[in-house]
Amino acid sequence: MKKLWLVLLVIVFAVLAVMFDWFGSRDVAQSGVEATQGAVDKIQETGDAISQTIQQLNETKKEAN
Repeated sequence: MKKLWLVLLVIVFAVLAVMFDWFGSRDVAQSGVEATQGAVDKIQETGDAISQTIQQLNETKKEAN
């Protein structure tokens, strides 16, 4: 239970730090969001490419039969 309170306290402190821009935390948070968005975009591109490949394989199988 003490660990849970510690985690909650850290989260609340992080939120307050970003809210009031303590220690330049807004810049850190913004760069983290941008990095995460870049990773999500890359995953989406990969998923789209895999979906297209699967569709092409299915169409090829249908044409072969």
